[in-house]
Amino acid sequence: MPKQPNKQRTKVNWKEAKFTTYSLQGEPQRDLTWCNLSWDDATGSGLFLIRFAPGGISIPHEHLAREEFVVLEGELEDNDGHIYRAGDCVSLAPGSRHFTRSRTGATSAVFVHGGFRTLDAGEVPAGVFAAAPVKPARKARAAATGAKRTSRANGRKSAKA
Repeated sequence: MPKQPNKQRTKVNWKEAKFTTYSLQGEPQRDLTWCNLSWDDATGSGLFLIRFAPGGISIPHEHLAREEFVVLEGELEDNDGHIYRAGDCVSLAPGSRHFTRSRTGATSAVFVHGGFRTLDAGEVPAGVFAAAPVKPARKARAAATGAKRTSRANGRKSAKA
């Protein structure tokens, strides 16, 4: 007997996943793509896959709660020069501010707890490489906390994998 679909389970093989342009910070970033597994705009929490094209750089942001990720393939570099390689499991503390790039391309599984916010130009931490441009249009406000939390609850629906 064939297995019946389980509406309480989402399963995606990261090597076969359908990735779309990443836009959790508002404006689409052509050098980053994502596959949403459980991201929820209302809570700013969830699991997703993110793929950096070679040379791709994330927009500078601050985590309002913990961010955790596993590098599945490739290599990532944070603005402070710290390198994450395939197989690395990482947990970033609430309040951490950073931006990330991949020189050669990379894929990670990311779980964000409680949202993140895009940094203003004057808040961007110094780095060993330049940050992606920060534009005011890339921000959204969190209604519950009054903090600037990035979400896609600005009229667009979240993609469901």
